[in-house]
Amino acid sequence: SAEVWTGPENADRKISSLKLNSSEIDGTFSSENGIAYLEWTMMFVNNSLSNNEARAIIKLPKDAVVSRLTLWVNGEEREAAFAKESVVEAAYSSVVNKNRDPVLVQYKGPDTVSMKCFPVSNKTPMKIRIGITIPAQNLANGDCFIKLPSFIKSNFVIEKSLKHYFWVESKQPLDYKNEVSKKLESGYKLKLFLADKELKEGVSIHLPFNKQERKPYFYLLNKEQYLISTFFEEAPQMNTNVSLIK
Repeated sequence: SAEVWTGPENADRKISSLKLNSSEIDGTFSSENGIAYLEWTMMFVNNSLSNNEARAIIKLPKDAVVSRLTLWVNGEEREAAFAKESVVEAAYSSVVNKNRDPVLVQYKGPDTVSMKCFPVSNKTPMKIRIGITIPAQNLANGDCFIKLPSFIKSNFVIEKSLKHYFWVESKQPLDYKNEVSKKLESGYKLKLFLADKELKEGVSIHLPFNKQERKPYFYLLNKEQYLISTFFEEAPQMNTNVSLIK
């Protein structure tokens, strides 16, 4: 029988046949407005004869928001829909019961979301992408940094040999520990291969920041409402958001 989500408390009950096959985090980091936009693309495989549901609790960077969610269906990438929690939960359950392809992301607490997707079959890998908008944090010297998202817990196996492939582009140089970005025609690009343990421990990407170039940025609260703030103001309290694709 299929393993189906019964709540975030079971997100760390491993299913040995369910694995994270690949993970890529990529995007841009702007010094002008102190905002990074990253897309985390994951692919799951299942070696069981039964369909299974992949689920995880994800730690977001401080004050980050999930601003996009997509799922590949029959080789095509489909955008998510945004709705109220009760509505989207009911829709997810309905789609699961019909054995179609949904993915769901919900806010569970400060800088924390849950993710679940179904079905992961033994015939076709499940591929999803989560877009995350991240306000950078200030350093005393005027530079700024962002941290990367990571899994808090999951019900799928992450092999020690798996590396999260990360790359980010910016108009200014970036660095992480001893790794520095390479100069491109249009700016700079930093590429890393990160073990899951390193991602969990916290990866900070640094970038010089010009205080004179600060611009407004946006916090996505829901489908109809945007809250406008500025880089140096205290981050607003986020409303509960959920995302569903079907």
